[in-house]
Amino acid sequence: MGMTRRRPRKSAATQGSPASRGVESEAALAFAMAGDTERAESLAQDLGKRFPLDTQMQSLWLPAIQAQLALNQKDPAAALYTLQAASPIELGQILYIANISCLYHVYVRGGAYLAAGQGSAAAAEFQKILDPLVHCAFCGQLRQRFRVATYTCVRFMALIPT
Repeated sequence: MGMTRRRPRKSAATQGSPASRGVESEAALAFAMAGDTERAESLAQDLGKRFPLDTQMQSLWLPAIQAQLALNQKDPAAALYTLQAASPIELGQILYIANISCLYHVYVRGGAYLAAGQGSAAAAEFQKILDPLVHCAFCGQLRQRFRVATYTCVRFMALIPT
């Protein structure tokens, strides 16, 4: 078992194969986070042109990508300004993502606040990511307790003669 060299993989968004807007927007953000400015900007421009009326694209994804690119350029003020578009809808649900909420823009904003030396504001942003996770865990506990109570009640009712 020796070390093997890994070939860089190309994303579906860069291979010319059909990709969903979700794959392409996540790929653009991943390229931005990885510092591949050219590919991130290219994909972001393409997405902006193809989906000019898509609220999620224009208000969440593209600002997150642009903000990450601004952070890469050491410009947290520009990143924070860019992310203002996401604020009104940032905790909404995204249709093509299989999670409760896509919080990439919140994560990038937290990073921008950290880069700007505003630790408390960064903590508040990162807390927005943690809050739904805690809420979901709590709801899961309640659902489990409800299942147990329902099962117990059904078993008890079966014992009562009719």
